[in-house]
Amino acid sequence: MTSFKYQDGKYFRKACRLIRLSGLKSSKTARYFHVIFILIIISMQVSCGLIYVENTKKINSSQNPSDTLSLSENPDSGLVISFDTNTSASGSTENSASSTGNSYENGFENYNYTDSSYTVSKVIDGDTIELENKMRIRLIGINTSEKDMYFFEEAKVFMEILVFGKQVKLEKDVTDKDIYGRYLRYVYLPDIFVNLEMVKSGFANAYTYPPDVKYADKFIEAEGSARANEAGLWQKSPTEILEVALNYDAAGKDNENLNGEWIEIKNTGLKTLNLKDWTLKDSGTNIYKFGSCKLEPGKTVYLYTGKGTDTYSKLYWDSSLPVWNNDHDTLYIRDNSGLLVCLFNY
Repeated sequence: MTSFKYQDGKYFRKACRLIRLSGLKSSKTARYFHVIFILIIISMQVSCGLIYVENTKKINSSQNPSDTLSLSENPDSGLVISFDTNTSASGSTENSASSTGNSYENGFENYNYTDSSYTVSKVIDGDTIELENKMRIRLIGINTSEKDMYFFEEAKVFMEILVFGKQVKLEKDVTDKDIYGRYLRYVYLPDIFVNLEMVKSGFANAYTYPPDVKYADKFIEAEGSARANEAGLWQKSPTEILEVALNYDAAGKDNENLNGEWIEIKNTGLKTLNLKDWTLKDSGTNIYKFGSCKLEPGKTVYLYTGKGTDTYSKLYWDSSLPVWNNDHDTLYIRDNSGLLVCLFNY
């Protein structure tokens, strides 16, 4: 049984408070500051033993990774990351397997951190990486922003900081690959459970997709902590005057009654809201972007999953498939700066 211990709550609260006081809360500069700040905190925690892996056998590892990175501005991507990675690892197979409290038979892809073919050679985005052995890995249990969406670049940069050029260990749950041929895995560094760290630091939301739910409770708890600290994705918009209702279980067969799924959004404030370029998203990858839509005080607009002609009070997603899970899901509404306006969980 592995337990991951954190003592970082106060640091994230201070970081968010500092960003707010600086007046840079919604700027890209502030978001990059957030990435670099978290990197410093993690480095301090690892070096001081504040983030560590504890196993029931109390077996210590002699691994001492040493990495050097540099950050520089780039007009296209905003940040360029260079790594000089010199990782040495030793210890028996038993020691390495024990670092996460499981055995190879329980789902580990590789025994330890000494196989260079398991070095991360490319970071696709905040939840997908590629190894030297050409395995493309989709991290289980988390989801990060899609390209051109709020916090996409920040999540990708943070993943690069964590794993690029480093040898990782992989753990399988139930499903081997997703429909795109990517391997579904939990990813570990000697001192960090990468999937969990992405959620804990506010760069990903928890994404439960059965049957791969081994650490679902840990991810949900980590998201709750990040939200409480308004870390990363969870920075709040000053617009908090929406009332939302969601009919997620359509009558009959969901795929035959797409417009039986709908969202009711009401403006409970005193001013007209311009929803243009706001986004609405589920816990997965389904995203709706509002066009020209002004919501007057006390008025309501309905968003239907299926096809139809938009009117003043009715909008249509034009999805060919159901969006909302019938058992559990999360709805996120973000303003045109990407800041969180509303979260509805069921």
